[in-house]
Amino acid sequence: MVAPQVLESTENIISVPLEKRHCRFVSESGNLDMFKDYGFKSCIFECMYKHAKDFCSCVPWNYPTFGNGSDTCDIMGNYCFLHQLKNGSNFDTCNCPNECNKVSYTYYTNLQKLEPSDCVRPIQDKEKRTVRFQLFSLK
Repeated sequence: MVAPQVLESTENIISVPLEKRHCRFVSESGNLDMFKDYGFKSCIFECMYKHAKDFCSCVPWNYPTFGNGSDTCDIMGNYCFLHQLKNGSNFDTCNCPNECNKVSYTYYTNLQKLEPSDCVRPIQDKEKRTVRFQLFSLK
């Protein structure tokens, strides 16, 4: 089962200071340098990127650079950078409020053992001395 959760804010709330409303609209990119539109995950990624860049003093060749340039990482710098991105230990230091408008999904699974007898029904033909199996759906 999938359950959507919709958070929708009117544009009137934009006049409320960010510190009080605790959310950002897509158009409020704020201090993001990489992304034009604000998103919680984009903000977290950019924060972790900046932390890794500062900690390792370089940026891998296949990552974008912005601002005041950066050295390109050597192999040890790549390891350092990717380890810092994956580590996520400074996640709490990121100032990334949720989006004011978003849709999220929660899914639930239910596992149940399925026996062949639960979905196959034997049909015996006594004249021909045969047995056929009919599939049927669970309801």
